[in-house]
Amino acid sequence: MTTAQKNPSKSSGGATFQAVGDDIYEATLPVSEPETMLEHGKRLLLGLPIPEALASRERLNRARALATLSSDALSSVAYGTEASLAVLLVAGIAALSLNLVLGLVTALLMIIVGYSYRQTIHAYPSGGGSYLVARENLGVIAGLIAAAALLIDYLLTVSVSVSSGIDAIASAFPVISPAKLVIEVGAIVLITLINLRGMRASGSIFAIPTYFFLVSYGLTLLVGLVQAVIHGGLLTPAPPPQAATASAPLSLLLVLTAFASGCSAMTGVEAISNGVPAFEGDTPERQSRHAAQTLVVMIALLVTLFLGTTYLAWRVGAIAYPSGDPTVTAQIAHFAFTGAFGWFFYVVQTATLLILVFAANTSFADFPRLCALLARDSFLPALFAYRGERIAFTVGISALGLLSAIVLLIFHGNVVGLINLYALGVFVAFTLSQSGMVIHWLRRRNQRGWQGRLLANGLGAGATGIVMLVIMIAKFDRGAWVVVILIPLLVVGFLAIRSYYRQPRKVQLDVEAAITPATADIVYVPIFSHHEVSTAPATPASGEEFSASRRTSWPQVLAMELGYAARIAPDIRIIKVVNDPQEANHFTTSWTAYLQASTLPFRNRIHLEALISPYRTIVLPLTHFLLWREQHDFAGKRVAVLLPHEVNRAWWEWPLKRWVALRVRQRLRRMQGPLLVIDLPYTEGAQPA
Repeated sequence: MTTAQKNPSKSSGGATFQAVGDDIYEATLPVSEPETMLEHGKRLLLGLPIPEALASRERLNRARALATLSSDALSSVAYGTEASLAVLLVAGIAALSLNLVLGLVTALLMIIVGYSYRQTIHAYPSGGGSYLVARENLGVIAGLIAAAALLIDYLLTVSVSVSSGIDAIASAFPVISPAKLVIEVGAIVLITLINLRGMRASGSIFAIPTYFFLVSYGLTLLVGLVQAVIHGGLLTPAPPPQAATASAPLSLLLVLTAFASGCSAMTGVEAISNGVPAFEGDTPERQSRHAAQTLVVMIALLVTLFLGTTYLAWRVGAIAYPSGDPTVTAQIAHFAFTGAFGWFFYVVQTATLLILVFAANTSFADFPRLCALLARDSFLPALFAYRGERIAFTVGISALGLLSAIVLLIFHGNVVGLINLYALGVFVAFTLSQSGMVIHWLRRRNQRGWQGRLLANGLGAGATGIVMLVIMIAKFDRGAWVVVILIPLLVVGFLAIRSYYRQPRKVQLDVEAAITPATADIVYVPIFSHHEVSTAPATPASGEEFSASRRTSWPQVLAMELGYAARIAPDIRIIKVVNDPQEANHFTTSWTAYLQASTLPFRNRIHLEALISPYRTIVLPLTHFLLWREQHDFAGKRVAVLLPHEVNRAWWEWPLKRWVALRVRQRLRRMQGPLLVIDLPYTEGAQPA
């Protein structure tokens, strides 16, 4: 029985640890308590950490999920109709009636794609998503193209949604127009901070504007339809001066361009399919059932609101003004509410502002999750897979906030300019996902009902593929060429990152440069585990150089550390920080088996310890634990910790590593404890062929 087991709970300077098994300890919250004013401010702003045991409580019920994952799709009715009208307007007022036909075709496409994604949700109950579906069924390159397209679309969704929302409120309050860009950037900062508080918190907050919009805008369309039937519409609108006469002929290309612009109303339809793991449910099947039900509700609402907007825009003679002021939805609200009910116009505009701005939250829910999947597969830096103290993918959320603000500044918040880049990415992902599902069902021809599912996904793939080509051709010279270039560049970047992680390495340990004590009684060798680390360590080399054709740098460095530690201390302790007891037990079991099967002459001197960090942090729990063990369990003994220190690292490699060892070293030295920190400098290069 260990010393800690005899004393189940000990603390040192507020750092409390509890033994929960043989050589398995658990860190409590005081271990990760903030120690600086900046960290105190972060806790105040983002909230207290959420333990791993309560992670399931962060999932969304169907009401919250509809608000969180559907706000992008539902909000697009506020600009989808306007986008197509803006294109048709150059052919003159008479051409605007064609938008009715385009609206019907778009609504039919929404139903087809929605039904197709419902099949995807049931086929991939653990979370399909265009990336996973395309990668599994069409190959890695197809999956990466889908991922790149979606990342671009999510980024543009934030910029378009926020700028459209501020335009909507500027229609009601023109006084804010000069400050629109500043307000838009501020809105992105606010949404980023809310999402850093966690999915459940953001879902609760964003449910309010989503349902506020559904009620107020739904009432607007209902009243508008009644008014149009009883009194007729504004059949002779006052067009802007430049629309008085047609500036371009009504050609097939112009009609296709208008259709492509109107299809921006379909962005966000895939969000629920990508976010199945975010739903409540004790099994993936139950989560997928909840997701499918939410998708059906979303498609029904989207089609109803879009068709209502398109019809009333024609009935009241709404015009898409180049300045965006007033918007088409503002003109419909003006028509619906006049006289004593004119005040409700401002209610609708406020609701539209909120839903458009907070529609960006759909991207903040899916962009970080997709980045985490790519990081797990070594296509993005490992940091993107890190879940923060609030069980949110902190790096992905922060990156999206920063990049979307930059895009807004580049385009000066111009919705028309952003729309020209919009929608192509999502239709590329639509097409690849549905094509992947066709292959999926062809491989499962023994399942009952596979023919109907194949037909649904095949129809979806064909329809979205046609729209993708239309958007690419019709909008190529208007900005779509940027997306066409960016997607392959991102794919090349993904492949380059994976090549870096998987490249065979040759590691050289510089023992002479290490500050080595004559002897130590105990040496700790921490394992900093992320996706680079293999499941079992490599056998330590007999000399100072170690190379392996199929292993990455950390296992090699760890192997050398063990050989080095055996020379300076009789007691070697491998320690790993884990998230939960299951991971701790897996670690101790697998490594015990490895050590027993190894031929290491010093294997009997190696002990394994696992530290459970329920709040997913590493640096503070580990440093406090090492000092706690040194002071309470190894009093009077000389305790050292070996930390690898890579030298001659190229500047571009820094973002590809988490640098946990570096941060642990800095923390231990700031704490100025009696623990001896030994740096093991090493260099790493490509393994010769």
